Amino acid sequence: MLARHGARFVVVGGTSLLARPTSERLPAGWTTSSHEGWTVAVPASYVESVFKDSRQYKDPSSGRTVRVSTMSVGKTDAVADRRAQAASFAKSHDAYVEIGIGPADYRGYEAADWEFTYTSGGASLHALNRVFVVDGRGYSLFFQTHSTDDWNAAKADFDKIAAAFQP
Repeated sequence: MLARHGARFVVVGGTSLLARPTSERLPAGWTTSSHEGWTVAVPASYVESVFKDSRQYKDPSSGRTVRVSTMSVGKTDAVADRRAQAASFAKSHDAYVEIGIGPADYRGYEAADWEFTYTSGGASLHALNRVFVVDGRGYSLFFQTHSTDDWNAAKADFDKIAAAFQP
């Protein structure tokens, strides 16, 4: 679970899956997918595709979606990076509402969480984007679901995905 602690976001109460994901450590009904040296675990119902240059995993019934992106990193200020992305994103999404941007306590990495709502293609969406830097490489776990979805249940899935992710 993501909790605000002052100006920081802190991961609390998540499933401890920090070791490499294996079938014994995954939640029941979950599977893994590996690309470019990283591994993500998602519910087996999620369908893998490519969205722009990112791997995307989407549950066809709920619409819950996670995208994994990697990039070279020159700067390592994850919060400043998300603030810049938010400013750019807001210009092209009239219904954008920022819920929060702040440092994320994620495995000791330079990390930030950006939570917001927006509308795309007529759908009202709730998103959480966690970015972090590992050995000079940037990672983004972008998670979204329909605003009508139970955010606490959706966020619990994101917490499991983030806990199991291996850069």
